[in-house]
Amino acid sequence: MTGKRGYTLVELMVTIVASSAVIGATASLYGFVVLRTADAVTQYNAINGVQDFYGQLANQVSDAVDVNLVTISGVTMLKLTMPQSGTDRDNDGLVDFWNIQTVNKMMNEVWGTGTRVWYYTSDASGDPGRGGTFVFRATRTDDANITTSDVDRKWSFVNTTTPRLKVPGTITFANDIPNRTTTVTSTIIGNERGENAGLSGTRGSTTQGMTLKKRFYWRGFTPG
Repeated sequence: MTGKRGYTLVELMVTIVASSAVIGATASLYGFVVLRTADAVTQYNAINGVQDFYGQLANQVSDAVDVNLVTISGVTMLKLTMPQSGTDRDNDGLVDFWNIQTVNKMMNEVWGTGTRVWYYTSDASGDPGRGGTFVFRATRTDDANITTSDVDRKWSFVNTTTPRLKVPGTITFANDIPNRTTTVTSTIIGNERGENAGLSGTRGSTTQGMTLKKRFYWRGFTPG
């Protein structure tokens, strides 16, 4: 006799149940952390993308000779009429230096009328008028409404099929004509998981997010 005994069936069952509970809780916690991290990364990328977009837009709005809002199939878009000619000095695909065409008898600068640059939201296809969470740019040389063939694919896509800027929420454009400004509001929505969602990573019914709003000043803006 060695004085040792084996596990009883009851003890073995208790051990298995306890181990299963620990493994299940660990897997649930891991899934929860993974989903929360994915949400954080999505919001971080969206914030950086919107801030870069605002930086480019600030220069274009202030350089434009005309700023309008156009609604196509219920989607409101920003339409900028740029001066007649200019130069892309930093080779980023955006004209950043504009040429004055002439000065009239009233000593006002005349810039002429050039490319119409549109910004709007759509689904991943970039088709104007659909609406969605992706931001696109399109260009035309006249005042007709844009179509899919007018999309600036170099600016709008990372490659031929992946849109560059996704905003998990909404982007809206608003003009204040008397004050010669355009306000762009980006609401970036994330998923919030409360205690009622448990540790399974299941998305809760409520949302959290942030709003990035910026005012852009038109050519000839005079502060009040």
